[in-house]
Amino acid sequence: MNQPNSADQVNPVLNVALWVFVASLAFLYVFIAFRGLNSPVAMDQAQIAREMAKGHGFTTQMIRPMAVQQAQGNGFEVSMAAMPDTFDAPLQPVVWAPVFAVLQTWWKFDRNTTVYQLDRVIACLGAGWLLLTLLLMHGIARRLFDRTLANFAVLALAMSSPLWEVVTTGGARAMLLFWVTAAAWSLTLLTRRDQAGEPSGILPLVLAVCCTAMVMTQWMAAWLVLGIVIAVALLLPGQRLTLFLVTLLPVVAVAGWLARNQMVCGDMLGAAKATLQSILMPQPQSVQMRDYMSTPPPLVLPGLLRKLNGNLSAQVEDLFANLLCVVPAALFFLALLHRFRRDEINKLRWAVGLMWLSGLIGMGFLGLPDQARDDNQMHAMLVPLMTVFGLAGLAVMWARLFPVKGGLWSSHGYALLAIAIGGWPMIMGLTTELRIGLFFKNQMMQPDYRAASISRLGDMVKPDEMLVSDAPWAVAWYADRPCLWLPKNRDQFVALREQAEKQKHHIAGFALTTICTKDTTFTTQFGGEYSEWIELVARGPIRGIGYDLAQNILWLREYPGAFPLGGMQLADGRWIYTMNFFADRDRWAALK
Repeated sequence: MNQPNSADQVNPVLNVALWVFVASLAFLYVFIAFRGLNSPVAMDQAQIAREMAKGHGFTTQMIRPMAVQQAQGNGFEVSMAAMPDTFDAPLQPVVWAPVFAVLQTWWKFDRNTTVYQLDRVIACLGAGWLLLTLLLMHGIARRLFDRTLANFAVLALAMSSPLWEVVTTGGARAMLLFWVTAAAWSLTLLTRRDQAGEPSGILPLVLAVCCTAMVMTQWMAAWLVLGIVIAVALLLPGQRLTLFLVTLLPVVAVAGWLARNQMVCGDMLGAAKATLQSILMPQPQSVQMRDYMSTPPPLVLPGLLRKLNGNLSAQVEDLFANLLCVVPAALFFLALLHRFRRDEINKLRWAVGLMWLSGLIGMGFLGLPDQARDDNQMHAMLVPLMTVFGLAGLAVMWARLFPVKGGLWSSHGYALLAIAIGGWPMIMGLTTELRIGLFFKNQMMQPDYRAASISRLGDMVKPDEMLVSDAPWAVAWYADRPCLWLPKNRDQFVALREQAEKQKHHIAGFALTTICTKDTTFTTQFGGEYSEWIELVARGPIRGIGYDLAQNILWLREYPGAFPLGGMQLADGRWIYTMNFFADRDRWAALK
């Protein structure tokens, strides 16, 4: 596996066929199998990008009660309909904004399809980032090993259906995947030059720019950058300029954004402070975001250590799923046990190992509530690099079983077997996905966010009015209306409503989705995250059996109108409405 690249010759027809196959998969997953975004962070950043395209700056229509309290506590006047966003990393919205500006005619939801056209634009961009990532990974594998292994690595990733889901529905993670691989590509060239005693040229600056882009795309990527900094310090001790730039540029960029947050809300961390506070508390950060009267939690060291241990254990248990079910990536750890002949390969594999270990620790503090689909899941960002080294380690083991090369199986059976195992779900499931996509013509949407239904709220609510929802990111994105995240309790809602009314932003009603009804049993909702709103949450499903709780609960009468946005039909023909719009009046007469 350490032969020069010239020793490995691949039929050019096979190379072309490989990339045609990958491009075909991209087309199928974007234009046929795509159902819409399923990441709250992606929807949140998308609506920020649209606000930027409108000329409103880096503002958000997703109103977090904690962010309102934070700004007001520091003496800032905030609009209840459009606040400066201090939670998201800025690079992805900045990239999306000019694209959305060009596609202004697509801002309005098209009633002829339930897939929002800008959702598909985001999917296209994500697929583009993945193709660029595969090109970079191919270059890394070709330089370190040979073209055959590089082709197999591309095929292994292309056959991962979870990877396509991440890049088409996960927003910023597609872009982050590219920047991580670009940083590895820069580090590869830098290591080769260092080993050969050649000048580094501009590679230290390129690596530093990639690391800066990583952090500004996803705050959690700072842990991966920390791994790169440690790798440069330990594995390339002579590269002092590289170490300086890789450390300085990300710090300067983050410091600039912290200064911006200080100017717009009086707190450098902004709404992202809730993420840090969630480390100290058993509740998720969503509880912090919804709390208008939040106070900093005390530090309980034993509880923090228990949480860290539980999160680390959960990540290890779900490691294969976190690695997007790519078998060669999961075998990366076996490659760490083998010493390759070339020192640059050994250094780079340990660099990837340090990045993974650093990311593992960071995810241990925050946890992954949504498991493999969580937006903070950084294992997936290292899958291309881990796949290259995993295949190389597997090739070494396979060569010991078949020391004499002869025939496809003895030469490349290791790759064929690994790719077949990892790609089996795609092979079995893609035909079904294609049939559904072609038959229903995109009429199947993600279960929690029925974009076509949510978009109707934009026709019922005026632009200067507001909504309240358990999924404000979806309402702000699909309905294009300001939306307050359902506060922790009703007293906080009353206080926030009064402020909105003073600013001439009338709250039109509540838009509830299936998110607030996701507890394992109905009884757990009495002590769950939305327990303070149990009457409102239960009102929709109970209406399906012919009874409205507003008849006996006084405060529900403030929003007497009920418009079903989605539900499920029982065997006897009755409907259980799991998505509802509870309005201050009948706002849908014109829609009938």
